[in-house]
Amino acid sequence: MLEPLDKWVLSKTARLTEKTTVAMEKCEFNVAIEEIRNFTWHTFCDCYIEAVKDRLYRPDTYGEAKKRGAQYAVHQTLLTILKLLHQ
Repeated sequence: MLEPLDKWVLSKTARLTEKTTVAMEKCEFNVAIEEIRNFTWHTFCDCYIEAVKDRLYRPDTYGEAKKRGAQYAVHQTLLTILKLLHQ
């Protein structure tokens, strides 16, 4: 079950993909890598991971479905970051 915060990070990840793709098509590699770096540190790590880590580590409190939703969002976001870095 995806929570609003999970949907938020997935939408930000989709926007990152768009921005990075445009930058790469223009051969603006520095812009692309800076977008990825800023997203990874500030949006994903500082905001999202900090907000959901309690849900990830305490499924007895929040429920297994909410834990799985957070795990899915983390997995998809990390996979996208790795794919973008691979371009």
